[in-house]
Amino acid sequence: METQDFLERLRNYLSERYGLEYEFVEEYMLKTYDSMGGKGLKWVINAGFSFLDFPHIEEDVSGEIYLESPVTYDTEAWMDATYLRKAKSHEIRERIHELYEAQEKLRDRNNWPQLNKFGYLVARMAWADDIAKRVTEETGVKLIHQIPKPADRYTFFYTSFNGTNLSDERRTGEITKCLNALDRALYYYIDESAYSKFERKFFKATFGKKDKGPRAELLMYYPHEIKRFREWAMRHLGHESEDRANMEAMTRL
Repeated sequence: METQDFLERLRNYLSERYGLEYEFVEEYMLKTYDSMGGKGLKWVINAGFSFLDFPHIEEDVSGEIYLESPVTYDTEAWMDATYLRKAKSHEIRERIHELYEAQEKLRDRNNWPQLNKFGYLVARMAWADDIAKRVTEETGVKLIHQIPKPADRYTFFYTSFNGTNLSDERRTGEITKCLNALDRALYYYIDESAYSKFERKFFKATFGKKDKGPRAELLMYYPHEIKRFREWAMRHLGHESEDRANMEAMTRL
């Protein structure tokens, strides 16, 4: 079982690592949410008002510790920018129904070849899936790309491990690995040059010559949350030596 001293040191480390003030979510707020596993929460440490901007950590009542990345995509904003903003008044209700159905289907990867009308959104989801698989293979940390159910709107990466009966030292080691894996995934994700190459191949393999639908504005590719992480990542990530430095820093917990 984690000690309060450990949690305080973890909070301080996250603040130092990402350059902003992390805080504990108040106890009354914990009752409002469940973990990714659908269970009640024991504690959450996030970046306060910037909680969508940077990774956060939580533990549920079963002892499962979840680490989640910043928001990687805003599906609702993309749909609003491409389909609703320019719709005529009599088309709005039909468009909203169509988009809701598309968002529901988006969660099942088997539906993607039929969602060519939303091709650019599907390609972004496939890109994140590919990165989660790549980082899992590189680090041994099982990373998952989460696509939300309607009416949730944000996509993100996450991973977890069970901390029950682990010492603070063992828990520190697992958190270190998970944070480094999340940061690596985000660093890959913001590489627009690599994404452009991926997109072309994905379109050809998945949609062929079908219409791919409208391309969203660049703003919708990067909600402000990931823009902030991008700024941090470009300063701190990208080299194995920096990965090692992160590992060494985490041992101070």
